[in-house]
Amino acid sequence: MIRMILFWVFVGVTGYYGAQYRSDMLMTVSAAAAALGVILIGLSVHLNIRTEIRFAQEEEVVKKQETYRCMCIAKNHSRIPVRRVRVYVQTKTVSGAVNRTAAEKAWRGTGTIRINVSLNFPECGLYLSKIRKKRVWEPFAFFSAAGREKEKMEILVMPGGKALRISAAQSAAENLQTEAAELSDCFYDGQDEIRQMREYRSGDSPRHIHWNLSARTDQLWIKEYETQTETGVLVLLTNEYGKKAAGREADAFYEIAASLIHGLRQAAYVVNVCWYHPAAHAREKMDIRKQGDLETLFRTLYRMEKEMFLGDTEQTQASGWNMPVVRLDFCRIVYVKEKPALVFSEDGYAEELEQSVLIF
Repeated sequence: MIRMILFWVFVGVTGYYGAQYRSDMLMTVSAAAAALGVILIGLSVHLNIRTEIRFAQEEEVVKKQETYRCMCIAKNHSRIPVRRVRVYVQTKTVSGAVNRTAAEKAWRGTGTIRINVSLNFPECGLYLSKIRKKRVWEPFAFFSAAGREKEKMEILVMPGGKALRISAAQSAAENLQTEAAELSDCFYDGQDEIRQMREYRSGDSPRHIHWNLSARTDQLWIKEYETQTETGVLVLLTNEYGKKAAGREADAFYEIAASLIHGLRQAAYVVNVCWYHPAAHAREKMDIRKQGDLETLFRTLYRMEKEMFLGDTEQTQASGWNMPVVRLDFCRIVYVKEKPALVFSEDGYAEELEQSVLIF
């Protein structure tokens, strides 16, 4: 902008003094500069038309409250070099607000360059980012031209909390089963391959403790073998009081749900998540075995937007399943055997998650 203003000031001043003093040389310089300005304006318009800007990816997965460097690719289809390019990115937040940011990069050439735009996501959800506008400068950087783009990218913002600690509670009958299991372990041949290591929990056989790793870390670790059976747990997501999912309340619910699922997975449970889908008027169920499954789950929950779990007339019934059930209600209450086990606040849930232990 400053260069352009100075350019036209120069044209005006030389033209004024050329006319004032009837100087043919100044009049010629002023006319030549004005003609050059018109040519450069046309050149910037041409480069703007011939320059394409797009997102490097159509969709992306990021964690909440992490600065995400969104990569945009600018390609100059003309043989005339571009001096500088600027891209304007618009992101619509979960609450409906619109955030705008821009990034600029010197080019001085043709071909392709990459431009990184920093984006921040304060809440969990599904965001839509658009390239709102671009601005391209001609080789001398005196003039620029702006244009529109229609590029879009969907960004899945995952909860970023830690795993909830899980502690297994055993009854007297279960203790007898544990003793029988330990006795059967005496005949374990140890030929199976180790599938993974996990933290020790109450009821685990001492036979499977990895003593070397436990000594190094001052924490008991259990060896899991390929032939060992996995215990399934059902995480039932409900909205008992029919609240609308929005704002910080929904964000807290997503964080608690992710922390609960991570904690159960770290405790070597196979996690099955069940919820009521209002559009299908039926319950849906998903097995969470890898990170991709978790991303698919939250993408589905985000798409339900404000109608989360509404319309389920049997949402409080956690019986009739062939596996243990942990119910998480939208009011941030975790139920075990239909009894409140953990209650989280809307503002202090992050600290509460770090200090809480779910006895399951």
